[in-house]
Amino acid sequence: MITPAQFRAMVLAMPEAEEGQHHGHPDFRVRKKVFATLWPEKGRGVLMLPVVEHLAAVQRQREAYVSVGKPSLRGVTGVVLQQADADDVGELVVEAWCNVAPEPLVQEFLARERRG
Repeated sequence: MITPAQFRAMVLAMPEAEEGQHHGHPDFRVRKKVFATLWPEKGRGVLMLPVVEHLAAVQRQREAYVSVGKPSLRGVTGVVLQQADADDVGELVVEAWCNVAPEPLVQEFLARERRG
């Protein structure tokens, strides 16, 4: 289980992540590109994953991850926070961020992560 506050903290921990508003709910961007959104009152988040990661998450844990829209076009992945594992969501947040962040920023982040 993960709380809306934990989800928010995970996405805001990513480099250059900023919180904004979109249609009355928080969204999270890196250099103006949305990589996550949150519906705290519904206990749901959304991650913009690469399609392959999206399909793997939905198949791995159907009660925690759901398709939003057409997964063949975009990997928009709904996260049912009460059903999701915090470590798994943390890894998917990184995937979502890497999916939309500029390549030089992604490479800098990955190099820093490898160095530990």
